[in-house]
Amino acid sequence: MGESYRPQALVFRDALDSMTEDQFIWEPYFVDIIENLLDYCRVGKDI
Repeated sequence: MGESYRPQALVFRDALDSMTEDQFIWEPYFVDIIENLLDYCRVGKDI
């Protein structure tokens, strides 16, 4: 990830940071989606 990645990451971080609890609803992925992810994408999913 080069320098061009950094400004976008800051925009998303700022947007997420300014949200209140009622604006962000966590919904876990469905099992069929998780099963199709690469192994390294599932590391730590049981935490």
